[in-house]
Amino acid sequence: MQCASYHLEDEANECGSKLSRKHLDKALSKIRQTRKYVAMRKEKKSFSDLNSEDKIEGAKGRGLNVWDGFTHRYPEKGGPDLGNGDNTCGSYEHWQKDIDVMTKLGVDGYRFSLAWSRIIPAGKVKKVGKEKRGINEAGVKYYNDLIDGLLAKNITPFVTLFHWDLPKFCKMSMKVSCTAISCIDDFKDYADICFDRFGDRVKNWITINQLYTVPTRGYAMGTDAPGRCSYWLNKDCYAGDSGREPYIVAHNQLLAHAKVVHLYRKKYKPKQGGQIGVVMITRWFIPYDSTEANKKATERNKEFFLGWESGCNVKGYFAWSLGDNYEFGKGFTVRYGLSYVNFTNTTADRVLKTSGKWYKQFLNSTTKVPDENQNFLRSRLFFENREQKKVADA
Repeated sequence: MQCASYHLEDEANECGSKLSRKHLDKALSKIRQTRKYVAMRKEKKSFSDLNSEDKIEGAKGRGLNVWDGFTHRYPEKGGPDLGNGDNTCGSYEHWQKDIDVMTKLGVDGYRFSLAWSRIIPAGKVKKVGKEKRGINEAGVKYYNDLIDGLLAKNITPFVTLFHWDLPKFCKMSMKVSCTAISCIDDFKDYADICFDRFGDRVKNWITINQLYTVPTRGYAMGTDAPGRCSYWLNKDCYAGDSGREPYIVAHNQLLAHAKVVHLYRKKYKPKQGGQIGVVMITRWFIPYDSTEANKKATERNKEFFLGWESGCNVKGYFAWSLGDNYEFGKGFTVRYGLSYVNFTNTTADRVLKTSGKWYKQFLNSTTKVPDENQNFLRSRLFFENREQKKVADA
């Protein structure tokens, strides 16, 4: 939501759509209403940062995951610099540096992901009677320390259980048809441990990050781990079926989500009082023209992105990302962080960039309604008419 204008333009451009002046004015009006609402209600909302564990922690102290296998087997798919998650920001050892920069920014929440393979290196818990074996207590301690450190600074943790880092030994990464029972139950066992160990302090849980992404990029196009797709679509894929596997994976993700939500609500919510949900990736589409075929195409695209769940009650905003990190498919060639991270010296302090300083000022400034005439699309693509388009200065 904090990037409403970006998503609108990006998807219009991506789909080859042409925006009429009427459509553009209507879109701008919606964006301005959103910005004004945020400005007027800012003091009642949560403005936070987020990070993904596989992009910031590094491989030290955890088991292998599907991204390790993918980027080691195909280094060029990890990024133009052949980067991978082996050594990233060093957050596993220097998590206090992350909290320090959050304190500088003045955020009141932090969304981060737990590494399944750090808590259960083999991906699967061994049950002996009532005892659960295979848990990495050092990994549990790391997350306990991080959570306690956040709360000590009045920063609310928002915890994601799965951000695409499937343990390498989980059958889901080996053969898609095996996911229906085995990996879903393994995910439930992992979630059970997390709720038990962290739920006394974590009150905001996310089961899976962006349900749409793994089935499409991991099993349809093959650009993300585990890199499966049909040969006719991408000759670099080692195996896969782009017409079948994405739907199986999507279906099993929904089953895994439902199973873990049921577990939490029945076993933990009554005594812990938290809440749990899922994260969707959102896009918006506008018809190329007013023909019935293109209207239906637009609705069909919306269903693929938004039809998994309905409704949205915006209570806060997360900025990607807290600091520079390893980006899937981009390696270390891009820096999206609000703070600068020295990848060759991860013990160094995180330094706020210009964007971070702006964000800090925004969080601490007096509420002000934006100028109605502000051009929110200036740095992106705009259309003067249906036949001609110009690219504005970036």
